[in-house]
Amino acid sequence: MADRHCRAEMRRLRRAHDTMPEPARAVFDRHRFQDQPYDEIAVELGIDVAGVERRMADAMTHLVGLTDAPDPGGSERIGTWLRAALRRVWRR
Repeated sequence: MADRHCRAEMRRLRRAHDTMPEPARAVFDRHRFQDQPYDEIAVELGIDVAGVERRMADAMTHLVGLTDAPDPGGSERIGTWLRAALRRVWRR
């Protein structure tokens, strides 16, 4: 049962990631999957660090919006984690 729930959560996350707007996804992928700092991402994409922060906030908002399901348990935990991460992004 838990394994099935885990797979459903992963499908929701993949779907949310796949439907993320490209500017936000470009920043999210570089930061989360390639461990690039914001200043390097800014140079690579030709934008300022504030633009990187905005795009990361957009990415996190998108993920939170599509992973917070009424289903108790996993997806709510994911949404809680994403909201906490989003608050960290906004504080930078």
